[in-house]
Amino acid sequence: MFHTQRDLLTHITVYHNSENPYNCPFCEMGFQDAASRTMHLKDQHCQKMFTCETCADRFNLRNHIEKYHTEIDYDCTLCQKSFLSRKSLNYHMKWHKPEYQLKCTYCERLFINQRHLKCHEETHTGLRNQEVCSFC
Repeated sequence: MFHTQRDLLTHITVYHNSENPYNCPFCEMGFQDAASRTMHLKDQHCQKMFTCETCADRFNLRNHIEKYHTEIDYDCTLCQKSFLSRKSLNYHMKWHKPEYQLKCTYCERLFINQRHLKCHEETHTGLRNQEVCSFC
């Protein structure tokens, strides 16, 4: 948490790669978006492990089967990103539709989640005196 946006921006510049800003809290990997980091956390750091009957590897079984043993892949038709679930693709598609983008009243940041926008705007009005790094 940071007291000012300036402190937050300094943190982002120093600790987050611009191409893969979403850091894994358990290893050195970085990801382009939060959904990819979540998939990594479930695949690599989740304690609930199973053995795959197809190849005998130990993984989070549902994610493993979706990733390695099905042909299902959800591609964005507007950019080069792919997703393992339709839900993730649908969430991503909101970034391509201006009617879903919510712009901060006080700066240029965009959001597709009303709650995230509200929390961010509170940092401008003084209702919230801390900025949180969304990449961490």
